[in-house]
Amino acid sequence: MRAKRGLKLTVGLVGIIVTILGWYLNNVDRYTWVIKVLAPKYIEALSAYEVMLTSARASPSGGPPVAPVVMNAGDRGFSEILFLLADKFPETRQSTVTRMTITDVGLAIGVYAPETGVYYSGVQPALEITLKDGKTLARYVNDLRPEIRGRFLEEPLFHWSMGLFWAGIAISFVALFVPEK
Repeated sequence: MRAKRGLKLTVGLVGIIVTILGWYLNNVDRYTWVIKVLAPKYIEALSAYEVMLTSARASPSGGPPVAPVVMNAGDRGFSEILFLLADKFPETRQSTVTRMTITDVGLAIGVYAPETGVYYSGVQPALEITLKDGKTLARYVNDLRPEIRGRFLEEPLFHWSMGLFWAGIAISFVALFVPEK
């Protein structure tokens, strides 16, 4: 009888712990090791984008211009950034992209985009994409950092946290039906 009561208590406690872990993952921004484990594409995409963005802004005043960093297909973060650019560069859906770079960084202040119906203020990098056939596509786009965060950090963490949260609730519920005798 004592062993069954201990089993019921153990299952209930495991359920509570798993539920708390699910909540914790939804509030994990300060713990980079968790992000590295559960959302590695976020780190790769953000790092690659930041390197390109920084290199495009890195011309020292009075000095010679600095060549922007070019990402090639296969580089870390390349496919993730390309995924986010599919709507902005529809031509990339029909062709293979071999490289991309940010050639310039502009600043938009209260710009309205009629195709999306969105007002935007902030950084606007000029992306240049080269297709396999040699064709080059270039245009200014809104800063990709919010999209990188949403797609590669918030979505995976939300799925993990909801899965663990509801698994914890289910385990706790099962504990109610563990017989005591």
